[in-house]
Amino acid sequence: MKKIFILTILILYTSVIFPSDAYYPEKFEEAEMRLLHKLMRDMQIEHKEKHALKKIYRRNDILFCEGEDPAALENNSGAVLMLRGEYKEAAQIFENAMKHAPLFFPYFYNLGKCYSHMLDYTKAFIYLNKARYMVPEYFLTYLETGRTYESMNKISEAIEFYRTAANIFPKHLETYIALGNAYLKQNREKRAIHYYEYTLSKNPYYANGLIGKAKIQFSRKEYYKAYMTLRIIDISDEDYDKAYHYLYAECCYKLQIYNTAYEQYNKLLEFKHDRFFIRTSIKLIEHKMELSRRLSESKKLEESE
Repeated sequence: MKKIFILTILILYTSVIFPSDAYYPEKFEEAEMRLLHKLMRDMQIEHKEKHALKKIYRRNDILFCEGEDPAALENNSGAVLMLRGEYKEAAQIFENAMKHAPLFFPYFYNLGKCYSHMLDYTKAFIYLNKARYMVPEYFLTYLETGRTYESMNKISEAIEFYRTAANIFPKHLETYIALGNAYLKQNREKRAIHYYEYTLSKNPYYANGLIGKAKIQFSRKEYYKAYMTLRIIDISDEDYDKAYHYLYAECCYKLQIYNTAYEQYNKLLEFKHDRFFIRTSIKLIEHKMELSRRLSESKKLEESE
């Protein structure tokens, strides 16, 4: 009887963390937005908000709103600044906007994300916690909270929030990538591989899943394999892990393909606002880029002689 009970629990757990193919509609973004739409509607009814419900959508995990009313316009003006990496200016817009719409959920989420990038973790948690309180069933706030903990190198806490995000909205593949990356930081390679491969089982061409695969190959010092994996990745969709360029550059450097290493370090520097640079020095990347340039020129001279 005890074995049957344990088996039942395991089946239920697996069905939540790794749902069946039937649970994955092609356009899961629409399902996600319908969920948030409903949650915000319920929240507004509960608080007797008079504002009309706005359609919320996300870009690079930043929340935007449709519509021409002041709350939507103010939110979007701050969100655009976030895309450009101007988090301090964006935070000021959201804080001023809250005076007119103090229960507008996107302000709180976006503010938490801003302060996380600004390394002001106290304020980041204040706003992310408020966002979770307002709309507790929305997965993206848990994902961003986990990322904030990971930026603080509190990996175990990050994993807990990632797992909660996966339970709430299992269709978001990026949550499993976050879990894989966190486990890789803990040197728990088998678990990391498990999550990377899971995303690729859902989409064999998923960019971040392939990047995860390349991370494993690189960590094993299989630089050529990692290089070949990175070469086939389609990054035409801007919503991919910008660590791709760093990993590609590092592989090329190890393989003495210095000209490509230089190009990839240079490309990475186009995304100075990205989460990658929260804990990585821009000067370090500039140094690596310059070193790659010098070695590339030296190699060309040797080959021409």
